[in-house]
Amino acid sequence: MLIISGTDQLKAKNEVNDNNSKYEDLNNDSGDCGKEFSSVQKKLATVSKVKKTMNILGSAVTAIKPRNDDSFIDRLNYYYSTVIIMVMSLTISAKQYVGQPIQCWVPGEFSKAWEQYAENYCFVHNTYWVRPNEEIPQDYNERINKQLIYYQWVPFIMALQAVFFYIPILFWGAINRMSGLNVPNVVRLAECAADTEEEERTKNITAICTHIEDSIRMQINHRKTASPCERVIKFGLYDGSFIRNMYIITKLLFIWNLYIQFYLMNLFLGQNSTLWGASILYDIARGKNWEYSGNFPRTAICDFNVRVLGNLQRYSIQCVLVLNMFNEKIFLFIYWWFVFVAILTTGEAVFWLINTQILSRRIVYASKHIPLSSKDERLFQKFCDSKINTDVILIFRLISMRTNDLIVSDVLQMLWSTYKTRSHLDSVSIASNIDEYTDGVKYTTIQKYSLNNLNHRYGYSRSPQTLNSPDTDSLIK
Repeated sequence: MLIISGTDQLKAKNEVNDNNSKYEDLNNDSGDCGKEFSSVQKKLATVSKVKKTMNILGSAVTAIKPRNDDSFIDRLNYYYSTVIIMVMSLTISAKQYVGQPIQCWVPGEFSKAWEQYAENYCFVHNTYWVRPNEEIPQDYNERINKQLIYYQWVPFIMALQAVFFYIPILFWGAINRMSGLNVPNVVRLAECAADTEEEERTKNITAICTHIEDSIRMQINHRKTASPCERVIKFGLYDGSFIRNMYIITKLLFIWNLYIQFYLMNLFLGQNSTLWGASILYDIARGKNWEYSGNFPRTAICDFNVRVLGNLQRYSIQCVLVLNMFNEKIFLFIYWWFVFVAILTTGEAVFWLINTQILSRRIVYASKHIPLSSKDERLFQKFCDSKINTDVILIFRLISMRTNDLIVSDVLQMLWSTYKTRSHLDSVSIASNIDEYTDGVKYTTIQKYSLNNLNHRYGYSRSPQTLNSPDTDSLIK
């Protein structure tokens, strides 16, 4: 019989306990590794979702392109404002969904899972702000009044703001072709004329003049048969002011969008004064801390209930709103950006209204580009009244913004030469023709194209011209 001493039994028992302890430690380590691996997987899945979202929003940003039938102030509204707000929305989204938007100070008995639950709950539900020297309100309604309801919605609100900034230019792009004047293509032809040789340049300028002449003639034909009520309903479609009217309405949409967004932003942020942007700058200049001003507070209180053994246990914990540090800078910038763009847009709307509506302003603008003699002054006034209407002067100013004044001068001189020649031809005998009228007179290339185009379209000459009239109708399409 094998006899084992008590000492040997104790050693064997200790070895078994050590092996069991090592096995338990190994299991615990495996469990911890599994938890860490699961946590890493969740973070990678979150990063992947955010990356896809940011790719979609990034594609939306790159899809926004500036137009050629606008002014710089228009681009401040629909292009730069949209892009800036979208980029800010992407920045906040990345911080909100990849990082930790909220961190809470929980009681010591909370496990890691409880802490995560508390932070998720407090982020989804609204927190409320209390000054450091104040007690937490006992009244539930008072806590509701102090709630911060905006920080979790900031990326979505900013994306919506960007969409509303782009809506007015969609209206302008859809409506400005209804008058018969294809504004984008006219400006495009002017841009091509500024970068081409003389022959191609003259051809493009002639196409612009032809398109303007055809549009004016169409308006005159419609105006003869339209009733007064129809002329009012059409917003100047038959009076040569439709494009200008739609452009002013677009400006008003930009202004309306700015003021409405300004008001809604104040409402969304819970600001009682519309001057909160100036107030924040004043607080920064005085060194006043956000803890006492309440503007975008970094800490807040969160209340939640936990059911323990059938009973509700209420907790009030303090949380750090990391996002509010970014929100303060972003919304402060947006506040002053709105003010800046609203002032410029309002001023430009008044500028366009005055300089397109008043005949004397149109005459002054046209006379800067056309050399006149004293005997042509009365005829020139008639020319401006009949040809340089509010729509045409708007197009000239847009062309000047996108190219230079030389293109505008060439177009105006061709229109003036055509109008002047037609007026003189109407005063001579019907038997006369352009060949006889222009015999022995030296004309510039622009004037020759103008006369030949006049002859080609209106049939003043019975004999073919040596300088063929260009096919301008195909260029404008």
